[in-house]
Amino acid sequence: MADQQNEGQITLVRVPRKVVIPDEFREATARDQGTEYFQSFHFGTLVNYGHPLAAFEEAIHVLAECKSVDEVAYDKIHKGGPYYWLGMAAFIAKDYETAVYFMDAAVSQDLRRDENNLETPALLFIQLRGGHPAQAAKHLVEHAESQMAALVHVYNSLSGRPPAVPDLSLQDLRSLFLLESLRKSNSAWRSLATALISFVLEYDLRALQRDLVLSPSSFEPFLLHLFKGCILLESLVKLNPKSKPPGNTLWPALDYVKGHLGLGTVPQLSAAHLQDVINQLKSLPPTIQAAIEVAGKTRNTTGHSIGWEITITVEEYEKLYQCIGAACLHTIACLYRV
Repeated sequence: MADQQNEGQITLVRVPRKVVIPDEFREATARDQGTEYFQSFHFGTLVNYGHPLAAFEEAIHVLAECKSVDEVAYDKIHKGGPYYWLGMAAFIAKDYETAVYFMDAAVSQDLRRDENNLETPALLFIQLRGGHPAQAAKHLVEHAESQMAALVHVYNSLSGRPPAVPDLSLQDLRSLFLLESLRKSNSAWRSLATALISFVLEYDLRALQRDLVLSPSSFEPFLLHLFKGCILLESLVKLNPKSKPPGNTLWPALDYVKGHLGLGTVPQLSAAHLQDVINQLKSLPPTIQAAIEVAGKTRNTTGHSIGWEITITVEEYEKLYQCIGAACLHTIACLYRV
């Protein structure tokens, strides 16, 4: 069902479920009419009229049916449209990992069709270009862009950057990393780019969850969120294009690139307990080195257990998120500027 306004009245318009007809699907594939074919299922109508869950379920069902009909045709047909609507529906439902995953899948479909067109709706999302009008998810992209801009502001407020590294801007982030991750030669960066976006988007939801439950007994969503940011930091250091470090652990990798990062020495990254890291936040100086230290210690505690017995306020959770996010942005600003 879809809500539609008609002469000041709210009426209900049923969007009939269209059945996947094998011959019709194969013909659309042969004619390279994937966009038109999937438009006929009205996923966008369901999303735009306030039924994202119905749109998500319908799109998943239709895609699965198409794949079962003819997997070769399914691989060939352009699926950017349904992937985009799946991403938008998941975003509205606050499932940000799924949202960014399907937006990225739509990006791959669009680049397969025309690798020079960087202004498709999905590509505008991945680039966080909220100001561009040609996108159904414009208000969602604006929100994502705003969240990233807030973290960039936190990063720029910290001292300790190398003299040659200026303030980071959103445009820098796009040109140094988000756009570069779309190149075939940088395919390993795609998961890093999507992880950065979903890590930033997820923060508000996790902070709200923490705020609404006064004495949580499970810290799983918060620890997994923070750990993702820490693994992102480690991956950004290890896969950087300027000076790839040897080894498999974070401290030696940071030690290898410490000059590029403006670190005199790499701080100790081990901690006996996650609560020790949280307690350290009370006297944390506003420096890049301190942010990297906290990120490293968070990585080496949350990476070994999600069973920590801790107390953490919303403000402390925000500080951990900001330290990890700023460390990631610093790595991009210093090591992806080649």
